[in-house]
Amino acid sequence: MFPSLIKLLIINYSFPPNSGIGGRRWSKFTNEFDKLNVQYEVIASKDEIDCIGDLNKTLHLIPSGYPRLISKGPRSVAQKMLYRIYLIYLKLRLRGNYYDRSVFWYKSLIPLLRIKLSEGFTHLIASGGPFAYLSDVAELKDQFPDVKFIVDFRDPWVNNQTSFGYSELPKKRIQFESKAEKKVIEKFDAAVSVAKPMTDYFISRYIFATRGKFYTIPNGYDLDDKLTFSKKIFSNDRVNIVFTGSLYDKLLPKVNLLIEVLKNEIDLDVQFHFLGEMNQSLSAVLSTSENVKIYGNLSKREALHALYSCDIALLMLTDDLTYSFSTKFCEYIQARKPIWIISNAGSTPDFVGENGIGFHSLPTPDSIKQGLENIRISLDTISYEGFDDSSFNLESISKQYLERLVHLVKHDNSLK
Repeated sequence: MFPSLIKLLIINYSFPPNSGIGGRRWSKFTNEFDKLNVQYEVIASKDEIDCIGDLNKTLHLIPSGYPRLISKGPRSVAQKMLYRIYLIYLKLRLRGNYYDRSVFWYKSLIPLLRIKLSEGFTHLIASGGPFAYLSDVAELKDQFPDVKFIVDFRDPWVNNQTSFGYSELPKKRIQFESKAEKKVIEKFDAAVSVAKPMTDYFISRYIFATRGKFYTIPNGYDLDDKLTFSKKIFSNDRVNIVFTGSLYDKLLPKVNLLIEVLKNEIDLDVQFHFLGEMNQSLSAVLSTSENVKIYGNLSKREALHALYSCDIALLMLTDDLTYSFSTKFCEYIQARKPIWIISNAGSTPDFVGENGIGFHSLPTPDSIKQGLENIRISLDTISYEGFDDSSFNLESISKQYLERLVHLVKHDNSLK
């Protein structure tokens, strides 16, 4: 059914071999599409890839033109000076978000898209963030009216308070981004979000669009990622707590609270392991506790072994994303690990509590301290027995996504 009706052109800035977490959703979906023999090609940025080996012919890596120093951050004094110069240039050159890594991508992306969209693709799926390029892609819809354009929001755009620098932008730049977001909603045939609150935001904000334009297609776990054997990673006898993935800058206040509690607790029999990207400020704070180890970016296999070897998986949520069922969260569930969430109240910690698969602490010293105590006395009571995780299975989620794409084509044909 799917192969005969669908040929996909997918745009995902951070698709592997990029190591960033932004590519995980679509690398997992394409793995499932392979099993279903769905035709697809992927376009991604090559700027943040240090070494490019043999690549599948269906993956096209093109330069973004964005200063790598801005996206990675400065380390030396000389880099800090150059960083300021680049930032001044970007602020003068751009009207919108100067932290958006795709602001210049159109120079190499749009010419390639004009070629590829003439090769019989039925659907174009553009994933964000970053977001700026989505507005440039929208300009092609009139030129290719028979191709279905789908925008896939992994993160909020204009109302983003966690990443991509939106919380720091002045009003005029936010207004520019709002116009770009509106154009994308107008031009694209469908808008997919990873969570219902995001979908509800678009429905309420863009009342001119039909509700049928907006879908919620959540993240999930890939069955191929499940480890049947996990080598022992941790040699200590402590309770090992693992955090995987990007540690966002906005989580610094919560990290400070956690470290404050760890420093004030005597003979604390826990060891925290942080795997993934973080800025220097977060690293500096975490490094002050002997109960914390920082590993940086590990390979996917190494990270999975660490996750499967731990006693508890840690999730820290920013205040605007307490509804998030992130890829990380789905992988925690797949590993069937007790989950400890440090966040304000929200549907994600509610889900963990209602299903008896973990603990929740508010971002206060007393609540975090109580969370550690709950782990000490109640860890053995956490069980996934009877827990139905089928809604997180990417095999069924990917089929749901494809069914939506087929519906777009059939609905359009019924109107002709």
